[in-house]
Amino acid sequence: MALKKLRVATSGKTIDGREIPAAALVSIAKNYDPATYNARINLEHIAGYTAEAPFNAYGDVLACEVREETLNFGGKAEKRTTLHVEIDANDQLVEVNKKGQKLYSSIEFYNNFNGKEGEFYLAGLAITDTPASFGTERMKFSTTPVEVANKLTSEPTEVAIEDVTSADAAPATIDVPQTGFFSAMTDFFTQFTPKPATPAPEKSDASNMDMVALASAFQSGVTEMQAQLSKWQESNAAQIAALSAEVKAAQAKFDAAPATNHTPRPLSTGADTQIKARC
Repeated sequence: MALKKLRVATSGKTIDGREIPAAALVSIAKNYDPATYNARINLEHIAGYTAEAPFNAYGDVLACEVREETLNFGGKAEKRTTLHVEIDANDQLVEVNKKGQKLYSSIEFYNNFNGKEGEFYLAGLAITDTPASFGTERMKFSTTPVEVANKLTSEPTEVAIEDVTSADAAPATIDVPQTGFFSAMTDFFTQFTPKPATPAPEKSDASNMDMVALASAFQSGVTEMQAQLSKWQESNAAQIAALSAEVKAAQAKFDAAPATNHTPRPLSTGADTQIKARC
């Protein structure tokens, strides 16, 4: 379904210092046509190879439009070129949005479109919580009965950029617990996990006792296995030592044995006719 256009990019510097030329946004709006190449919506710029969540498609970009708008940058009003898109969101995107996740967008585009230098084309749109462009609007889907289901209303976010280029300005630091990232990822991926139809019944006291007995038996089994392993190692060590001694004895016997093609010299009789060796 066609939804209200959403601001997804603003010309000028991005949050990480890159540059979005105004001409690029104008070119994207002029060239975009789903019949030519349809830009799909993905999660965090990752387009998966299967239809399984979470890296499948979340919808399509139906149309692009460029505007001239005035935004607030560090308390100063600045006129910028902005790109707005009309999107068709599927149910998965709506559900993620309801949970307050991936509320913003980030554009993906190609330059030298159709082999023409200076021409740009929108290749995709990512949903994210960390957009690079300033002025991106927050996605919000209406759930009120009087409005069309899944209708997208845009809430512009004020862009306030503090000047931190002065000599006495210190970089801000954020102390984030190490477990926070993994907890957040777990919470996000959990929404895609099938939920059981009915809640699991609480365990009775008898069941808890069975679990304790099972754990105790398991621990006893582990202890017994460790003991058997130690005995096996000791037995093997003795066998290896005995085998090593046999090998050494066989080697010594082999070294002392004469060669098979050796002919011993006759014993000397002491007669004058005996040929003596010259050394």
